[in-house]
Amino acid sequence: MKTWAQVVRQALTMAGAQMIAGEHDNNMPYCYIYGGNGELLDEKRIKQLVKTYKLHFNQLFKSTGTTVEDLIRHCAGKYGFDCSGFVCFVTGAPRDMNSGSLINSCSLIVPPASGVAGSVLWKDGHVALDIGTGKCMEFVNEYQDIEINDISKRGFTRSGQLPWVDYRGASNM
Repeated sequence: MKTWAQVVRQALTMAGAQMIAGEHDNNMPYCYIYGGNGELLDEKRIKQLVKTYKLHFNQLFKSTGTTVEDLIRHCAGKYGFDCSGFVCFVTGAPRDMNSGSLINSCSLIVPPASGVAGSVLWKDGHVALDIGTGKCMEFVNEYQDIEINDISKRGFTRSGQLPWVDYRGASNM
């Protein structure tokens, strides 16, 4: 079982690595890809995800004017996560959970403002990680990748404590 501090530290380490790589050579180690759960992506795996989640990717390509080739250029050679894949990865949750199953597994669910660092934040179809001080870390969507945002501005409706994390000593300050 991880502690809340280990969870937050791992998430922030990932964000730091992404930011440093982006400043130097744009060869960032992580990318958002729907259905991703932390695996190293290659062209074959990306095409497999596109085929598996055809509806999602068809909507993405139509709305952004991008293609599967653009997605391959953006994600190949990187570790791919979607929002729930990221939360599962840093908290130690089973990797096959989605946003709904993550929040439903929580032992304590409170409004986001009452949550503590290391908690999962939930809104319909999306999860993020509370990293404390009113901030969250999340994988938002394709081409946005990792972001740190104000919890109050993201529309989350619940904060939950996951059974794989020890929250003793956690705070929302």
